[in-house]
Amino acid sequence: IIYATRQPSSIDHLYKNLIYLYTRKDIHPLLIEAVENVVRYQQPSMGKAEIYTDDRAPIEWITNSMVLNYVFFGDMGALK
Repeated sequence: IIYATRQPSSIDHLYKNLIYLYTRKDIHPLLIEAVENVVRYQQPSMGKAEIYTDDRAPIEWITNSMVLNYVFFGDMGALK
């Protein structure tokens, strides 16, 4: 699992947030465990780097095209 922030941050912010979470009674234990794991297994920053996402993956276009072709041109009666 990769954790990231939307704004520049530091590990000190993470420590402070974890300490704050310990003081709260309404926080789910899974959130505390996740933040503890980030603190425990932190890795050095890579600095500026290209970020890869899958929101433009070719498979999305392929499956969307297949579904739309089936809806518009396929045998919709077979689905009933």
